Amino acid sequence: MPVHAQVEAGTAATPAQAAPAATAVAASATLASGTPLKVMLNQELTTKTSKIGDQFDVTVLEDVMASDTIVIPKGAVGRGEVTFAADKGGFGRAGVMLIALRTLDLGGKSVALDGRYREEGDNRNGATVATWIAVGVFSGFIKGKTGTIPKGRELLARTGEDIVFVPGAPPPPVPQAAPAEPAAAAPASEPPPSSSPPAPTDNAATS
Repeated sequence: MPVHAQVEAGTAATPAQAAPAATAVAASATLASGTPLKVMLNQELTTKTSKIGDQFDVTVLEDVMASDTIVIPKGAVGRGEVTFAADKGGFGRAGVMLIALRTLDLGGKSVALDGRYREEGDNRNGATVATWIAVGVFSGFIKGKTGTIPKGRELLARTGEDIVFVPGAPPPPVPQAAPAEPAAAAPASEPPPSSSPPAPTDNAATS
């Protein structure tokens, strides 16, 4: 279901101000920094292949609404970065990876996205360790297996800055999903051989 957030309305203009300016100020509203939203990891991350500085994409899972307006639409794409990665080593040490969300694309405008996560793989004894890192009022956790954060993992994030919008305006466009490639047509199979013998020809019947 859509996420509804509190907003900060623009300051009303004084009567002495020009009418066009007053209209522009009154029409704006602000989605506050720290507004929660859900995103999904678009690719698998693993301590075996990921390196510090590697970037990855996430997709917003639900509309974020304020003042009956979709401010952050479902399907918007954000980006994050691997901030630490160490594969499992000797003495049963598990692989550890830290990732952080960085930005969100809203109709071509980049806004800050906040979220930091730690994933630790299986220890030698088979126990999986999952922890979370608090960022201000934000806290979240993810857990994987064998140092892997799977594609499709749902993450809790927060906006990292105020987002100014116009109530009632259409939502920012989102990238269109690439059309699925048609499956290759299967080769036509030959009909199975008939189990009954062929009908005799005229010559065979007269011989």
